[in-house]
Amino acid sequence: MTRPDPALNIRRASIEDAKLLADLGAQTFAETFAPENTPEDMAAYMAASFSLERLTGELNDPFSIFFIAEVEGRAAGYAKIHPGETPASVEGQQPIELVRLYVAQAWLGRGVGPALMRRCLDEARAKGFQTIWLGV
Repeated sequence: MTRPDPALNIRRASIEDAKLLADLGAQTFAETFAPENTPEDMAAYMAASFSLERLTGELNDPFSIFFIAEVEGRAAGYAKIHPGETPASVEGQQPIELVRLYVAQAWLGRGVGPALMRRCLDEARAKGFQTIWLGV
């Protein structure tokens, strides 16, 4: 397993991070999914999912928890967890959804993703959740 960069810091996001999360979300989504989608589909999804208004609304949701991974002050990735409606297929007790875990391509393989996941798991446990499920 790759050890995270010693300069890696994971912090909880605040409302002031809305633009950063919108930009980082759009960047990482495009890096990951653009080759398999049409430009029109990408543009429509990104406009709906990564607008400043959308991210501001998500950050204002008191149940949404965002974490930002930074290396030497530069955003490298982010994650979002959120309790809420759980599909019937999730059978574990006290579930919380891992809504997003995005890492910029430049930081893949450098421990950012596992560090974000650990932070999400730690936060979920601290809040009494026993099950984490991935929404796609």
